[in-house]
Amino acid sequence: MTWLLSSPEESLAYILADSGFDVWVANNRGTRWSSRHVSLDSSSRRYWDWSWDDLVVNDMPSMVDYICSHTAQKPHFLGHSMGTLVALAAFSEGRTVDKLKSAALLTPVAYLSHMTTPLGILLAKAFVGEAGGGEPLQGTVPPSWNQLLRPPHRLHRLTVQYLEQFAHADFVIGTCAKDYVYKDVVSFFNRFN
Repeated sequence: MTWLLSSPEESLAYILADSGFDVWVANNRGTRWSSRHVSLDSSSRRYWDWSWDDLVVNDMPSMVDYICSHTAQKPHFLGHSMGTLVALAAFSEGRTVDKLKSAALLTPVAYLSHMTTPLGILLAKAFVGEAGGGEPLQGTVPPSWNQLLRPPHRLHRLTVQYLEQFAHADFVIGTCAKDYVYKDVVSFFNRFN
């Protein structure tokens, strides 16, 4: 729901809708907006027995299929943070990539070494420990996505924008994101309509 935190003039969901796009906002498992499972209660251990791999293998393809079945069109995909990470993992395995017009992927969870807040550092250390104790990824420039995505992929339908002055949440709730990011996202999506 972070896409809806800013005012309508500064929220990418509203900006896309005002630009004529059909906007569907999805939530990953574990949020308060995704707590209505068809057979499990959120107090059940089985309800929480999933990993982010399940988001890649099951949830993202289901969301895309749901949208396609209701609109009879391929949607554009816009991911931020974990949404970008899930999309990259799905695309690397050939899932959903041919069901999308294009994808704009903002701030994948990859550069944990740049965390500066105590909570961010704690979460980065917990993530690295969960991932096998390796070091956080280093560097200031995103990796080459064509090295991460296995063929066949359509790199011309994927855009990566790196803004050194932007922090992770700035892409969603930054007051100048409309000028530095959103106009480019709208323009990119329009190329594939």
